[in-house]
Amino acid sequence: MGKRYIKLYEQITKWEWFHKPATLCLFVYLLLKANYKDLKFEGMKVRRGQLVTSLPKLATDTGLTIQQVRTALSNLQSTGEITDQSTPRYRIITIIKYDDYQSSTDSVTDKQQAANRQITASIEREERIERKDNIEPPKGGRGASRFTPPSREEIQEFCLENGLEIDVDYLFDYYSAKGWKIGKESMKDWKAAVRNWARREKKEYAPKQETKPAPRVLPVQDFVQRSYENEQDEAMDRMMTWGGDV
Repeated sequence: MGKRYIKLYEQITKWEWFHKPATLCLFVYLLLKANYKDLKFEGMKVRRGQLVTSLPKLATDTGLTIQQVRTALSNLQSTGEITDQSTPRYRIITIIKYDDYQSSTDSVTDKQQAANRQITASIEREERIERKDNIEPPKGGRGASRFTPPSREEIQEFCLENGLEIDVDYLFDYYSAKGWKIGKESMKDWKAAVRNWARREKKEYAPKQETKPAPRVLPVQDFVQRSYENEQDEAMDRMMTWGGDV
């Protein structure tokens, strides 16, 4: 069974029962459940805008109490919205102005589908124009594949899936301005370009380690085993060896 829709006009907010939740709820339910075309029920013709139901059924489906349903039906009858025929087994409710409230469900569906097709065609046409402006025709004849530039969302999703931390907006704007070219050649694989971009950013912004001069290795001198003729010779030897002052 296909989807069905009903029309609900903004003017309903000015309806006298709009601020009566039980009455409003029941009326919307009746619009949803009424026949949109003539049907047969136990040999009886139930017309468009009518439904066969009962008080318990209405209460169960709407979540209202039996008394609330009775009151709501009475309200709707008092303002000429419905008629209510009761029998020992069921009741037939007729929405008097159903054709004024609702057009054919099939017609509504057809119009919605036509509108959706028109919107889709418009989007596809704009995308084709954008690609034609930004991308050169492929070389190599009819069998050559044509590059399709990615959207920002596609790039963002690719980066998230692969753990790439880059400025997506900057990358997108950069390649869009260049017509999605690398040098003078049209881009062939945007994912590879994104990975290369990420590697360059990682390398450029990696924290640079300070290079400290290696500690000066001094020759080990065994002063204990040396013998000096005087203190002046010993002092001179220390200065020459360690590079310090005496």
